[in-house]
Amino acid sequence: MDFMERLSDGAQSFDAFSAEQEDLSALIFADARQLPWDPEGRIVLPEDILAHAGISESVSFVGKGQTFQIWAPDAYKAVEAEIRARALQSRPTLPLRPRVSS
Repeated sequence: MDFMERLSDGAQSFDAFSAEQEDLSALIFADARQLPWDPEGRIVLPEDILAHAGISESVSFVGKGQTFQIWAPDAYKAVEAEIRARALQSRPTLPLRPRVSS
């Protein structure tokens, strides 16, 4: 099951037509689109996405495990500071899955 299908399943777990289901579905899926690869294996981000993210000349790729985000570098620096402050305050732990021996 791909990531968007999992998100859709999660959104459907709310009561049908509830405010939560309507809001999450609109936020996640209304502007979602599949981007084509160019012949060199790259994607070109549409202008509206670049404008929304405040991206002009350079970007930061931020790893999120199995996914990543693309940020305007200065915008991510501000968010990263907030993330670090929250992590220092809450001191989360990361459960590790046991290794599977081959």
